[in-house]
Amino acid sequence: MDSTGDTRHRAAHGACMSSPRLCRWSASNACDGLVDTRQHRELADDTMTAALEPLRYFIKEPIPAIFEACELLSAAADAHLNGDREVAEALFCQADMREIWNWINPDWEKPHLNVGDHQPEADTQEVPKTMRDPLRHPPLHVKAAVLARDGYRCRYCGIPVIHTDIRKIAHALYPDAVPWEWRDPRKQHAAFQCLWLQYDHVVPHSHGGSSTEENIVISCALCNFGKDKYTLRQLGLSIRVCGRRCRSPGMVSNA
Repeated sequence: MDSTGDTRHRAAHGACMSSPRLCRWSASNACDGLVDTRQHRELADDTMTAALEPLRYFIKEPIPAIFEACELLSAAADAHLNGDREVAEALFCQADMREIWNWINPDWEKPHLNVGDHQPEADTQEVPKTMRDPLRHPPLHVKAAVLARDGYRCRYCGIPVIHTDIRKIAHALYPDAVPWEWRDPRKQHAAFQCLWLQYDHVVPHSHGGSSTEENIVISCALCNFGKDKYTLRQLGLSIRVCGRRCRSPGMVSNA
């Protein structure tokens, strides 16, 4: 590893939080967003079970390719740590699957298509801007607390998520294998796009939802952007809490 890459890894490590269930890249490269194969299977099983219940736990049901991409990214990280940049680059390229890109696009760009009921009963309503939380985005201490509570997986669909810092490191070290053009989703690495860690307001900010730990959850890119300004009731969506599935009332509802 060159000195520049090593410096980037040390800097990113301080920004990411560790978890005993995450894979080996976490300790030296801050890749705390990649999870092991056993957890992949557990999350997939959870998703299959959720599909049988009245409320859904995802904007769109996760596909097996997502978990395959996680394994490829983890293997790429290991190859990089072992000094095999050629193998690492090839694995990053393999993880950039068109199937995953087609899964997330265009659903996260057209969230209105995900709405099942525009005016559900007993739902929250949009409030004037003067009544909204002045903090549109959660502050760093809230993000840290939410990440410590939720871990690196989406609280809606349950797929693993990867911290933005990790994608930035991978893109800097392997720009051709990990493309990322901010303004053009077609030029973004499909796996990193799909597994992009987000902080979502359960009760929308526009509906008076606060940017506090009680109303913020970890989510993937699709569940965050696909949920957008809409409520859980409008989307027919439920949420996982502390390893359990739960519905209203409280922070998991829009009541």
